[in-house]
Amino acid sequence: MLACVDPGLEWRAAADRRLYKGHDGVREFFGRWRGARERLEVPLQRAVEVAPGRILAVGRLRMTQPGRGLADSPGVWLFFVDAGLITRIQSFRSEREAIEALPARGAATLRA
Repeated sequence: MLACVDPGLEWRAAADRRLYKGHDGVREFFGRWRGARERLEVPLQRAVEVAPGRILAVGRLRMTQPGRGLADSPGVWLFFVDAGLITRIQSFRSEREAIEALPARGAATLRA
């Protein structure tokens, strides 16, 4: 993933609502899941470019925690891309929330 993200990345992760910054933040995020013996899966259902440099991805967020079982919820992310690198990832609780956060033109494209 490091090859795809800008060193200045800002990412508020849906999994734990923390803000992760840059390559160190990406390492920290994935290190947390490995270290806690938790398993995180993010299967994507679809991804749509809603505006130049803006990609809306919809899928599931599945977390397995020892002693607690499986938590499965919708996952919706808006990726901001510049010069081929992800500069920001914004997470949402639902597709509706993500669409409402888009400028009117992007939201109209998704509803069409």
